[in-house]
Amino acid sequence: MSSTSRRDLSNSNKILMDLFSRYYSKADLKLPSDIEFREFAVQPFGSASYVRHLSFRSPEELRQYLARKPPLHLYYSSAVYLQPSAPSMDEKGWRGSDLLFDIDADHIPGCSVQKLYYCPGDSELTREHPGDRCSSSGEVSEVEIIDPQCIGLAIRQAVMLSDVLVEELGISRSSMEVTFSGNRGFHIHCYVSDDLRSLGREERRILVEYIKGTGFSPEAFYKVKGGRARKAMIMPPRTVDGGIPSRIARTYLREERVVDKDVRAYLTGALQSINKKIFEMLSDIWRKDLYEIYIDEKVTMDISRLVRIPNSLNGKTGLKAYPVDVSKIESFEPGPWLSPFEDMKMKIKTRARIPKINFYGIEFEANIEAYYAVQAPLAIFLTLKGIADIVSIIN
Repeated sequence: MSSTSRRDLSNSNKILMDLFSRYYSKADLKLPSDIEFREFAVQPFGSASYVRHLSFRSPEELRQYLARKPPLHLYYSSAVYLQPSAPSMDEKGWRGSDLLFDIDADHIPGCSVQKLYYCPGDSELTREHPGDRCSSSGEVSEVEIIDPQCIGLAIRQAVMLSDVLVEELGISRSSMEVTFSGNRGFHIHCYVSDDLRSLGREERRILVEYIKGTGFSPEAFYKVKGGRARKAMIMPPRTVDGGIPSRIARTYLREERVVDKDVRAYLTGALQSINKKIFEMLSDIWRKDLYEIYIDEKVTMDISRLVRIPNSLNGKTGLKAYPVDVSKIESFEPGPWLSPFEDMKMKIKTRARIPKINFYGIEFEANIEAYYAVQAPLAIFLTLKGIADIVSIIN
């Protein structure tokens, strides 16, 4: 890297850190009421590691810290501790953990993700990972562009999960906090009662398997006629049946736009009998996509997991981790508006040729070592990915 590039990079970091500091000095971070019992962690600018075991007695104390030392990423623990700043988990004095769920769009079947890679010194971004080729010149930068369809898939999963938590597990909507991660998925954080907080890894694993539908088979709801191997479907599930069958019925009602009044009456339990018409219309109801939920099981099982703080900035994109009303998940639509710097423009210098990309509706392509005036959300994203440098703020 040339001395000019080093100066550009230093200037970029300075600009970003100043912007992040100004944001955090006024940001309305969503914090738990028991902040003094939570561990906090940050990833500083220019560091690949995290600073953990931080604790704060009040939101204002945290605000002052962030204004002085603005981080790339900001987290607090899903766990509550007697001594959250203690250097080891044994010393912290664990007193329970909230229920935490993570939905990543790229883990959902049908999601298409465009991945481009940049090795420092290369002239362009490529679709193939350079492997060890650039180990001597620096870290590989990965530029991930999420297809809008993927966010739609993640939204559907978030809707299904919130429904399961309320209808099947009895968790109140008021205790649930849904957050778009600022990148490619959603976090659902449940501030639950002490009996659920005290669940260990094994109990949480069982809970995850139930939510994901692991091991569930519609075969259990089929019967064999006359001892022969031919199987015939029995009564379709209803919302009043409980468990995963009720989930299937609820999802079907929500997504299939049921207009036949008899079918709706049967699915809701208002109609006890079933005729041939209803049976035939619901012949495909035992589908996996009506009950399978894709969550990261490691996140839920980890009783010391760190949570990205709602309204903090995601250091991978520069966008806010945005709280979403549980009742309005389906209407959520991410975009550059998630950047607190949306109204700004910046002058950038690219490090490589960039093929055409679409960053939440902002289309862009560029030549190597060229200057461009672009919207700040895009400039920050490209800079965080290491493929452009911010030269100046235009307005």
